Amino acid sequence: MRLHALDRLLQPILAGCVPVVPESRKTAEALGLVLASAVRAPTPVPRHAVALRDGLAVCAADLVGASPSSPVILGTMPASVHAGDGLPPGCDAVLDPELAIGGAPFVEVIEMVAPGTHVRFPGHDLAAGAVIAPGGARFDASLALICDVAGVERVEVRVPRVAIELADAAVAAWLGAEFRRLGCRVAGADETADLRLRDARDSRPRLAIRPGETGWIEQCEGEIVVEVPDRFDGAIGVFAFLALPILARLSGVALCETVLPLSAKIASTIGSSDLVLLMVSDAVFKPLAVGDLPLRAVGRASYFLVVPPGHEGLDVGASVAAISFAEPFAGRSMPQERPSRNDQD
Repeated sequence: MRLHALDRLLQPILAGCVPVVPESRKTAEALGLVLASAVRAPTPVPRHAVALRDGLAVCAADLVGASPSSPVILGTMPASVHAGDGLPPGCDAVLDPELAIGGAPFVEVIEMVAPGTHVRFPGHDLAAGAVIAPGGARFDASLALICDVAGVERVEVRVPRVAIELADAAVAAWLGAEFRRLGCRVAGADETADLRLRDARDSRPRLAIRPGETGWIEQCEGEIVVEVPDRFDGAIGVFAFLALPILARLSGVALCETVLPLSAKIASTIGSSDLVLLMVSDAVFKPLAVGDLPLRAVGRASYFLVVPPGHEGLDVGASVAAISFAEPFAGRSMPQERPSRNDQD
């Protein structure tokens, strides 16, 4: 039986796949979604010099040389400020109130301060126009906080629509949760979708992949359709082999690979693209399963890689590039990450 090679089937579909049209969302409604473009600070943050603690707002130059034995005399008590208050014009430091003794017209300051003491100057956190997050980053709670402080109210995001039509409720629930987590809207079966997952209509092996031989991918009436095998391991296979690269293109991002050495040899099948489940231990990838994915391996796996059909396997110590299940997209990248091969075509 002739099986279709993964690359020959997938690459033409990837080549014609374009990112979905961006949409504007309020920051509170954009959590978990993928940014379509860079988010920039509209103004400096902070806009004005602000106090970082309670105290007295002073001009540091006015207090040069102040000491207990040689206090500087001021005619008025400096203005009191609280943490977060803007400093009065001409002030560049916050003085401990205990260091200013007496009252007008003879206020004795017994210690000098350096400019910027307990002060945050304009633009210290962000300059006007500074990039808060690049396009392709996932908009998370930390970015939402930065945007709120910086005065950014809306962001541009891409939200692929995915329809899931599977008889297996457990697999359908898992896929729905994964796609939502990756920034998709799970559409109803009767809605138009960018990506549609349905039960495999042919029980015979068609793809040279392990697992997921009975899976399939095609373009149908303006949608990309992925056919999902019956078993959970086949569903994981077509998710990694087919759905995830398509989703990356629809989201306008790259799949991101982390490079680490292998702790053990991987033996794979010539002529088949094999899915390898991995975990990280002591800065190396530990193989958990190759091709055949038992539940015990699925539960421990945090990364996966694909061994091409022309390879018998990979030797212990070989540096390999794997994709994270938790965060497969590039954006806010970790060290040693690079765009995957599919994203360089």
